[in-house]
Amino acid sequence: MSAMSQNRRRVAAFMKIGAEELQAAGRLLADFPDQSMFFLQQSAEKFLRAVIEAEGKTASITHNIRVLADILGEDHPLFPTFVDLQDLSSAA
Repeated sequence: MSAMSQNRRRVAAFMKIGAEELQAAGRLLADFPDQSMFFLQQSAEKFLRAVIEAEGKTASITHNIRVLADILGEDHPLFPTFVDLQDLSSAA
């Protein structure tokens, strides 16, 4: 498998898992808000990792959204969106 193919699979996997976690967060919100926030943080992290990978960069092992957003770079158009979600990191 080529490196490009492997990268596409990783990006697709992050997107799929992120979407599932976002759905779980929505389902849990009314009855289990703390668990919902955990899944919301995980979802944001997976989507951010997908963007980082798609840009050809390597994400660190951190779960901190701001640290990951910094890897993406302030000049990236999605940087402000992810930075707005940095407070979710405390739910990880």
